[in-house]
Amino acid sequence: MSIRTYDKKHKKRANLEVKTRIEALQEALDAGRPWLSQRTVTHCEQRIASARTRIKLSLDHTVVVLAGTTGSGKSSLLNTMAGRDIAHVSAKRPTTSQPVAVVWDATESGQSEAADMVNWLGVRNHHVIDAPQQRKAAWPPWRPATSPVQEPPSATPRTAPHMLRSGLVLIDLPDMDSLQEEHRTVAQPIIDRADLIIWVTDPQKYADATLHNQLARLPHATETIVVLNHSDRLDPQDREGCLADLRRLVREHTHTRTRVMATSATTGLGVVDLASVVDLAAGRRAALAGTLNNQLRECGEMLLSDTPPSHTTGIPESTRETLVDSLSHAIGVNTICGAVRQSALRHSHAVSGWPLTAWISTLRKDPLRSLGVRPWRTQGERNVNEPPTVRGQALSSGPHAQARIDMAVRSFLETVTAPGPPRWQEQVHQAVDEDLSDALDGAISNTDVIALRPAPWWRGAVWVHKVFLMGLIIGMGWLSFLAVAAYLQLPVPNTPAWMGFPIPTVITVIGAAGGVVFALLCRAMSWVYAQGQARRVYRQLRSHVHAVTSVRVIEPVEALVESREQCSVAALIAAR
Repeated sequence: MSIRTYDKKHKKRANLEVKTRIEALQEALDAGRPWLSQRTVTHCEQRIASARTRIKLSLDHTVVVLAGTTGSGKSSLLNTMAGRDIAHVSAKRPTTSQPVAVVWDATESGQSEAADMVNWLGVRNHHVIDAPQQRKAAWPPWRPATSPVQEPPSATPRTAPHMLRSGLVLIDLPDMDSLQEEHRTVAQPIIDRADLIIWVTDPQKYADATLHNQLARLPHATETIVVLNHSDRLDPQDREGCLADLRRLVREHTHTRTRVMATSATTGLGVVDLASVVDLAAGRRAALAGTLNNQLRECGEMLLSDTPPSHTTGIPESTRETLVDSLSHAIGVNTICGAVRQSALRHSHAVSGWPLTAWISTLRKDPLRSLGVRPWRTQGERNVNEPPTVRGQALSSGPHAQARIDMAVRSFLETVTAPGPPRWQEQVHQAVDEDLSDALDGAISNTDVIALRPAPWWRGAVWVHKVFLMGLIIGMGWLSFLAVAAYLQLPVPNTPAWMGFPIPTVITVIGAAGGVVFALLCRAMSWVYAQGQARRVYRQLRSHVHAVTSVRVIEPVEALVESREQCSVAALIAAR
């Protein structure tokens, strides 16, 4: 693989990575905008807009800015790297009041893209250097110095012709420590949009507090080179001491790995090394991709600080079921089902009990009535085998029920939102419908599910009880007739017998004992019937509660949970 092919693949991969981060950040912002801090949203939107504009303008140009303090020699360094006198150099300070740009490009399309780039940066004064033509210049134009402090010729030294290539935009900024506020106002936006920052200082000002404060305010995501200019004024030993001290100060006041170099625009010391670093960044577009990726990565880290990733996905099914069960209990579904069980048992005893004692069950008050649930009957007389149909009234009203509902919802929200950010938790709490108690009340009061359905065995039980009762009546009547006849000494025929027992006695015993035993069996079957009715009502009422809870609590909360997960995942992609 040739170097050119590798370079194209490298740029393509870097550009794809930048676009992926932009899409991920936009997705994270769209998902988390309701709860993200305004500062984070504004910062990320500005970064996204800047990155999109930067990519749209040009991916083939690298923006390098020369920033620094007054008298540090930025303009002289620009002229040296450009190989010609472009920026005005003077003893009067500050000299540079407006930014000056130098563009290295040989094609018309590249120069046009560079012009658009420069205009976007707010630079009105720019110069174009035909990169291939510059390579014909001689290097160096002066003789090698025999001493580090030897003065060069009067002509401005030129950089190596092979070191700067097409695609470089070098900008000389106004002084950052100028007393004129408009200078800093012009320079700061360009620094924020730069792909590579060269901060120029000198041996007299490198230890000033102003430099340290300005270095701390530089964009953390942008690659930075700190240059100690005018180093020809120091002997080699002092120069190394200043460089070591400057490296220490840079480590203390910057958050990224920053290269520190020594240069001299007068003698050309270190200019070739600086030009090679700049040219390498421009040639591989490493500074552009690195800066954009670092800026977008920084935005992703800000989003993660506002929305940390959750260890769970979605709302667990067990948490949903716990909420539905708690709300069902809060609005009295268990109480209703208990009343249904007792009412069904009472009615079944009245229908299938021993006729001689079943009427006692009707003397007890229907438990459903004590809950405010009134029987509903059709007009006319109700058949004994037709159970009453009942309609529920509100059981979720009152302070106690409301408190239980609030407690159940609060416990659910705390379980779901425990690892979430505070602003998102507020959004989740606000998403719950305030009329939840009224909706739950309607779910159990406007339904016909609280109804007793007849047991299929009731009709057969009634006929069996009639047979036993008829046998008891016939046997008792026969025995009574025999007793009266014997008392009156009337002639009566011989009483038939069965296995030595009089038939009337056998019929009476069978009618009485059979009726009692069958009544006990019906009582057990009534308990099973009542349990089944209670379970049926509970399932139906719980399904209504589940439907209301899903619409008014679970679905709004789940939407916010999914939005948070989407925001966190997208932020992780941007911050990786």
